[in-house]
Amino acid sequence: MDHRKPAALLLKIAGAAALTGLYVAALTRYNALGHYPLYFAKGLYVYIVVYISILAAATKAYGGYEMEVYRAPETAFSQMLSLTFVNLITYLQISLIAKEFLRADYLLMTTAAQYVFIFIWTLISYKIYYTAFKPGRMALVYSGDRPDALIEKAGRSRHRFNLAAFLNEGETMEAIEKGELGNFDGIMFCGDGGRFGAYIRKHCFERNIRLYIIPEIADILLHGSGLTGLFDTPLLVCKNDSMTSGQAYLKRLLDIVGSLAILALLSPLMLVTALAIKAGDGGPVFYFQERLTGRGELFKVCKFRSMVDGAEKDGRARLARKNDGRITPVGRIIRKLRIDEIPQFFNVLTGSMSIVGPRPERPEIAAKYSAELPEFGYRLKMKAGITGYAQVYGKYNTTPRDKLMMDIIYINNYSILLDIRLILLTIKIVFLPEKTEGF
Repeated sequence: MDHRKPAALLLKIAGAAALTGLYVAALTRYNALGHYPLYFAKGLYVYIVVYISILAAATKAYGGYEMEVYRAPETAFSQMLSLTFVNLITYLQISLIAKEFLRADYLLMTTAAQYVFIFIWTLISYKIYYTAFKPGRMALVYSGDRPDALIEKAGRSRHRFNLAAFLNEGETMEAIEKGELGNFDGIMFCGDGGRFGAYIRKHCFERNIRLYIIPEIADILLHGSGLTGLFDTPLLVCKNDSMTSGQAYLKRLLDIVGSLAILALLSPLMLVTALAIKAGDGGPVFYFQERLTGRGELFKVCKFRSMVDGAEKDGRARLARKNDGRITPVGRIIRKLRIDEIPQFFNVLTGSMSIVGPRPERPEIAAKYSAELPEFGYRLKMKAGITGYAQVYGKYNTTPRDKLMMDIIYINNYSILLDIRLILLTIKIVFLPEKTEGF
């Protein structure tokens, strides 16, 4: 039995209980002083349940519980972001009950105390968890060329993966014959899905060896398939239609309502940005560029201009790079904060984009990727999006292949709840610099 998940769950519950305790203690104190309208004892209990429920949902949405995946700083930041959102919502709830905006000093002091607790508790939790459950010895099994990029990534996640051996196909078969593969706590497999890959899957299943698989694109296409039967023969059903007509209607409704709300809310920021760009070099505020969206249709994407006017006057399509000399001083700021993306909500209103979807690529860049990855066009089954699965879970310099697989995961598992989750996570990545690195 794997005791790691129950242990992690207990640590999460203890942290959430302490955060709720701090909030309730402050709330009852201010209620006793007559500053907050908690009129009934039972009402307080209901309020506590509501607070815990919203906190748990927000923290899960932002990945604040995923200590097995993220490092301590990102987990702490996710929890702080969730807490800020929840405390603001609950303050507004109490203000609605009182029919006026109440004193916010308790909220600020309580939130500050909770921030300190989150920072300390996250460090303690990670220390307890990774002292009790050190990463087991793993063997990286691969076919073809040695996956040096994957090995380098695993090296940056030593708290999760301890790669103790690197075995090619021949070395793996020899280790199996000698019974040495069972000496590892887990296997990470990187290779094609041919006979060798099938053999490794069966071997690990038979011997209860934990197996991590780096999927191929064909594997991703099977993800989310359903099971039916032909008499007594199992059949996997891949529907391969990204969404139903009802889902398409709800998605379009979310696009219209969401983009109108965001444009109205951010209109002052847009005005300041436009003035800063104009004052910077006197050039145009916006720039328009041809991009690809659903079904391979072309449209003109609208963004705030972050590069010098005429950055591609030679006609060559070039991706932005880290420390790109074409980016203006104002452009560096708005790109870092993703402010340059805001005008794309006008594209969402016109229907050429969605709030959530695969990144809109330039035709020249898409053609280049498609020459190396024929499946790259699969992304065009859905409209391009301002944010998306690959934009949230990848980096700006994630390889085109990995971005493609993330986009296919999104398309194959689409739901309106997934869209809402990705929108919430987008708020988080605005504050994470590594998400905006150049190629």
